[in-house]
Amino acid sequence: MHAVHPSPVNSRFSKGGGNDITLRKVSAMDFFYKFATGPEALPDLFFRAVGRSAVVADLGGVSLGLRLLVQVLGYNFIAFASALTAHLSGDYQNNIAKGQAKAKAS
Repeated sequence: MHAVHPSPVNSRFSKGGGNDITLRKVSAMDFFYKFATGPEALPDLFFRAVGRSAVVADLGGVSLGLRLLVQVLGYNFIAFASALTAHLSGDYQNNIAKGQAKAKAS
């Protein structure tokens, strides 16, 4: 089994994959997309792992930074801190506002 954790990738996936669809934008990812890698970097990473036993590969600064953060602080602490601060994120507040608007409409 191989696991590849790329940093955000500038690909057509975030634009609907070439299809005429509307994707919701997650504002929490805006900061990380500043450090995105191009899709051309992924095949080399995939093929380097062929023929090897279990491989966990990180590509890009975001992936490496998150792995180091988890090693230093621990996953449980990060999950706890995320749960305590989730209500401060713009995405959470947008979803709450949409839910309240739907409740008023019905």
